[in-house]
Amino acid sequence: MAKAYELALLVNSQVSEGGDEAAKRYEGLLSEHGASKVTVDRWGVRKLAYEIAKQQQANYTFMQFEAAPSTLTELDRACRLDESVIRHMIVKIDNLPSTDEEEGADDESPVEAETDEIDSDEGDGEGPEEEAEEDEA
Repeated sequence: MAKAYELALLVNSQVSEGGDEAAKRYEGLLSEHGASKVTVDRWGVRKLAYEIAKQQQANYTFMQFEAAPSTLTELDRACRLDESVIRHMIVKIDNLPSTDEEEGADDESPVEAETDEIDSDEGDGEGPEEEAEEDEA
């Protein structure tokens, strides 16, 4: 049974091939082993919170996919053997994020609708913070 996972991949930014090549390589590895619905989110080069292997920055890539648990062992093995990978982490997620193509006719998601309502309440000028300020004056 396939479950949803996310791979966080930090690739050495000093390597000539870069994060694009690594992302394509691992995306191919996932599809080879039967993973489906692979989505790649590239963040590019970012500064690390602390130095890792004498590196101060890395190429960040996140992949969400559905795969059998047996696929994870091969993915983990490949990441450990790859010298350009500084750090990697595979976590199980509840479900894959939906894409715009899957949503179809829905123009606005429920989360966005709630955010809009909250934003409109803040602009009233009659919040509890402002009432307290008026009482003090």
